[in-house]
Amino acid sequence: MSKEEYRKRIHEISQQRKAAQAKQKELPKGVFFDNDSGTYGFRIAITDSTGKKKDTKRMGFSSAAAARKAREELRYEIKHTEQLPEPEGDKAPDYTKTFTEVYEHYLNTKAKEKALGTLYKQNSMWEHHIKPIFGNRRLSDVTVGEMQDFLSLMYHEGDVLTGYHRYKNLPVSGYSYSYVEGFIKLFWLIYGIANDRGWVDPVRYQKDFVNKSTKLKMPKKGEEDEVDDDYYFADNDVEYEEKDDDENIVIYTREELQKINTIVEGGHLQIPTEIALYCGLRRSEVFGLMKKDIDLTKKIIRVRRQLLYDREDKVFYIGPVKTPKSKRTVHMPDVLVEHLREYLKQQSEYEKSPGYRNTEIVFNRFKDKEHQGPKGMNVPMQGMKFLCRKVNGELLTVNSINYWAKECRKAGVELKFHALRHTNASYLASHGVPLKTLMSHLGHSKTQTAMKYYVTTDEKALEILTENLNNLKDYVIIH
Repeated sequence: MSKEEYRKRIHEISQQRKAAQAKQKELPKGVFFDNDSGTYGFRIAITDSTGKKKDTKRMGFSSAAAARKAREELRYEIKHTEQLPEPEGDKAPDYTKTFTEVYEHYLNTKAKEKALGTLYKQNSMWEHHIKPIFGNRRLSDVTVGEMQDFLSLMYHEGDVLTGYHRYKNLPVSGYSYSYVEGFIKLFWLIYGIANDRGWVDPVRYQKDFVNKSTKLKMPKKGEEDEVDDDYYFADNDVEYEEKDDDENIVIYTREELQKINTIVEGGHLQIPTEIALYCGLRRSEVFGLMKKDIDLTKKIIRVRRQLLYDREDKVFYIGPVKTPKSKRTVHMPDVLVEHLREYLKQQSEYEKSPGYRNTEIVFNRFKDKEHQGPKGMNVPMQGMKFLCRKVNGELLTVNSINYWAKECRKAGVELKFHALRHTNASYLASHGVPLKTLMSHLGHSKTQTAMKYYVTTDEKALEILTENLNNLKDYVIIH
């Protein structure tokens, strides 16, 4: 072996060792990777009848998950034959924790990293639905069957257990599939935290939340229309951030759009409504737009932030858009460009008025320094150059549609910004816009989400289909 080949071989061995060490750091507790055999194994400490500790090691598993499962099964077997393994830490496992204790631990730790919209939804589900049923019960006493029945009842009949429907004066009916998914995610969250902290039997956790054949599952999805989730997040004073519910696609008809247009035309909600309809923006994205985001020459809108409401601090704030893909550039049709040109011209005149009221306080909650501004994060900012304002300068917010929604309801149509967005997406999908382009336009990161719009149809799409079917003969019949 030459010196060059020798150095190369030494380098390969070094890289393999580093890779093995890196992999070892990511392995579950008690699991290791054996370099010689290329398999996984586990270690476990056992105390025999004389009180003497003995280390047991087993190898030959094809994956870390298999080794971890075998280790937990052995611990379970030892436990039930009164040969307990060495306690992990200074104390024996505590399996007495209640749902409330684990959820409060979550609020004091990992919850601080969550977006406010996510916490609002979780807290609403917890306070109104899960806590009244499971709050004071130990995790170890609740079976997966009970949780499965809870999910099924929520989906098919709604919350008939706590009386929440009667309290909120809501119709008693099953919740939508996507809403019920929030409950199963909370169960996963609570038991996942308990497993990490040693508050639940690991064998039980594997069976109820990991094993594909036995773990907690969603009810079988029905084919019936799903209810609208919006009113489950409503508050008497301020609505929650509107849910971008792509599971329940609501599309306006031409007649409904004409009614909405007639009602909002000439009012301060006309431009926000048109931006949502023509460009498919989310409600919080529409009201988060600044004048600098509009380029009438290039006919584009740059989506860079959203305007949201903090119900705890009772303040409005700007922050990053929903996902990295939501930060995007959207093209405008000519009709919107002309309306915006006139709108901005009128705003310039209104701003000269001595009574112009652009004095609201909005907090800047961007985490990256690029958008924080010179004063840092979470500081009050006044008189920012938002696009959507009333004639008197008052800021339009995500709650400004309430009055117009009531007027539309009188005309027999519900004004929902997410339905305007869905209508835009469905129209573009049914008229041949490629999937990748539609995803970019809507700010979607998953193809499955955007694909749902391609199953919808309208009259024009059916005309295109019929025309193409009739033209198919030209590819088949030889003249």
